[in-house]
This record gives sequence, C-alpha cells and structure tokens, in this order.
Amino acid sequence: MRILRKGLRPLLIACFLAVMFSIGAAILPGQQPVAKAGINGSQILFSCHSPMGRVIIKGENQHGNNVTWQGEGQPSEVYVSQVFTQGWWWKGWVVIDWYDKNVGKWYSNNLYVEPVWSDDTFYLGCSHGSV
Repeated sequence: MRILRKGLRPLLIACFLAVMFSIGAAILPGQQPVAKAGINGSQILFSCHSPMGRVIIKGENQHGNNVTWQGEGQPSEVYVSQVFTQGWWWKGWVVIDWYDKNVGKWYSNNLYVEPVWSDDTFYLGCSHGSV
C-alpha cells in the first residue's frame, strides 16, 4: 500500500496543477494583455534641445483606449530635457503638447509610434513647428 501511495502522489500533484492552470486560463482571457517589446506598442522617451516644462501626451494605448499622460521635462545628459512614460504603452499617432521654458510657449507635435518595435522604448524628438 505504501508503494501505491508513493506512486500516486506525483500523479495527484500533476492533476491538481492541471486543474489550477485550467481555472486560471478560463479566468484570464477577459483580461487585457500587457504590452511587450515589439508586440503591441512601446513606452515613449520624448527628448528636446529646449528646456521643457509640462508635457502632455494623448493617444492610443496597448488596449486600444485613448489615454492621457502628463509629466515634467527632466534634465538629460544628451538633450536639454526629456520625459519617459514608464509603464505607459503607446501605439499609432500620439499628440505631444509641451511647454518650452525658454520662449514661454506651448508646442504641439503629432508623432507616430510604431505598434511593432524591437525595443520597450520608442524614441521621439520635439519640434517647434506648431503652436
């Protein structure tokens, strides 16, 4: 009888795990997947050669929802300032409104974030083209 119990134990554990994974798989399909590099959008690193104040980014996230992110320009080693939307994933056209501290004006840039990209981060630069 003891040999039989030892032989059944791994089988019972395997059955238990299979049932638990099945339950988890049945619950999870309704949840939205998190974006991953190269699959469904990227985080944005927006850089500028001007000191940026407030930055507002509007666009579509990895779930297809229109969302808005806000932050402040931070000093950068390469550029004068930048913002990083850590944890916020974007794809398609985004509108980036940013305040130039040097001239005291708001600028708006329409930029495209590739939905399929080789990295977690999509790099975008500012333009003084539209006010």
